[in-house]
Amino acid sequence: FSNELNSRYATSKVAAYKSFVETFNSSDVEFVWLRLFQVYGPGQSTQRFIPTLCDHIRQKRLLTINNPDAVRDWIDVRDVAVSIRHIVEGASEHEIDIGTSHGLSNLDICNYAQKHFDLKWELATPLNKSGQISLVADSNSPLFRYFMPSKSLFDYLNLSLS
Repeated sequence: FSNELNSRYATSKVAAYKSFVETFNSSDVEFVWLRLFQVYGPGQSTQRFIPTLCDHIRQKRLLTINNPDAVRDWIDVRDVAVSIRHIVEGASEHEIDIGTSHGLSNLDICNYAQKHFDLKWELATPLNKSGQISLVADSNSPLFRYFMPSKSLFDYLNLSLS
């Protein structure tokens, strides 16, 4: 996101949350706000990073990485479904972040794919010169509830590409 889009997104998300809280506080319906971290898996748009990565591996094409420093907490859509079921059956919190509590950078993923699947890749932009990794999703929130995934992102890649 550009800073302007990111700011608008954050502002609208906070406004939506406050509106829901206000609406549900005056009703008998329990309100739970879920924040999902980076979801991947069946049904994902082919334009997203993981399907694009798999496509480049299968077609033996060079992948250009635009944001090598981006770190995301990747979670399989099937694990999200299990997490939501668990929450629906007994949620006591009103705000819950769903993720694995472990972030991977795009560079980590591409290095793994290079080693295990012979992915050819290049950087579109140089790595962050400060040595700091830019966190795109931070799962250090006190409201964070992590769910052990049935498979890791690397397990998913191994199954999808073998």
